Amino acid sequence: MEKKDDRRRSLVVNRSLQYRFLAMMLAYLLILIFFLGITLFLPEIMQMRNDTLSMAVRGAAAERILSKHVWVWPIVFLLAALIGVHSFRAFQKVAGPLYRFKWAFEEVRKGNLNFLVKIRKKDYLHDEEELLNEMLEALRTQVRNAKRINLDLIESFKKIQSAASGKADLDPSIKDALETHRQNLEKVSAAFSYFKVDNGRG
Repeated sequence: MEKKDDRRRSLVVNRSLQYRFLAMMLAYLLILIFFLGITLFLPEIMQMRNDTLSMAVRGAAAERILSKHVWVWPIVFLLAALIGVHSFRAFQKVAGPLYRFKWAFEEVRKGNLNFLVKIRKKDYLHDEEELLNEMLEALRTQVRNAKRINLDLIESFKKIQSAASGKADLDPSIKDALETHRQNLEKVSAAFSYFKVDNGRG
């Protein structure tokens, strides 16, 4: 049996949501880098600007700043890049299911109930996936049963209408009521026909 390819074909599945999340992460990282820079370099900068200290002390502070620049920033930006990529990929495991849920809502809005929501095994929100599928199954069952009951009502009404039509002395108000009832049943049938469900079980 051929193994199903579970890989996501696109890194960006919900452009607006993922880019907003990425921008938020970058903002947090920039704030973190800013305060890290202050923590690492402010003491040496203060020493360099302190005229009461000797030139040797101020020169040593300048050398420490240059030395830190050599190794601090590459490590900081490498870590920032790793955190950013990891956060983006991790959030993708939420954005992907949300994209599928949105698709499911649109299908229900169009009247289609003949589907199940499937997300990748490595994605998050599997509990929500299960609840959504249970909700869809409940909707399918109720709509299916309602359609069958409506068909039974139509058949019963046809028998009543057929029996009533054979009576010449039938009150006109009863005829009008029967006609109104027939029209209402047709409206109910039309409303139920909006939802597409298979015969299924139950």
